[in-house]
Amino acid sequence: MTGLVELLVTLGALAILLLVIALPLLLAIGILAVVIKVALFVVLLPFRLLGWGIGIGLAAAGLFIKGLFLVGAALLFLVFGLLPLLPLVLLGLLIYLVVRTPRVSPV
Repeated sequence: MTGLVELLVTLGALAILLLVIALPLLLAIGILAVVIKVALFVVLLPFRLLGWGIGIGLAAAGLFIKGLFLVGAALLFLVFGLLPLLPLVLLGLLIYLVVRTPRVSPV
């Protein structure tokens, strides 16, 4: 029974010793990782801003071109929708030209 207690105490002491040795090392590695991450963020920030600016510009240009296509399609549908009324418009123009009073220029 005492051998088991001594074994558990020894293993506990070894675990505490390992923790005491490894904890500062893990803490230093963690701090180093955070410092490297912040440094890389600061170094790469201008490129990120440039990429965001280019992305916003291209998105705006894409929306403008898409709007032009939509307006063109709407006008095309409007023209094709009004195309069957063209004979009536031409007939009305013909009647207007025949019936209108001629302009008399004073002498």
